[in-house]
Amino acid sequence: MPKLKPCPFCGSKAKLIRIDLGEKTHFYTPVCLGDRCVGNYNGVHDTQQKAVAAWNRRAKEETP
Repeated sequence: MPKLKPCPFCGSKAKLIRIDLGEKTHFYTPVCLGDRCVGNYNGVHDTQQKAVAAWNRRAKEETP
């Protein structure tokens, strides 16, 4: 699974959170670990891969 990019708003590290809604129902959402960041919500996704892809997507991709 790809790693999460830093937060696009503040540059802090991010982590993937699993939200359990029952025995077999769960979702994933990436969150910024910055104390005062407003970029914490990026939706909920049914797979880790979708959550990481959504977080890592940028309006303007960086150039190498």
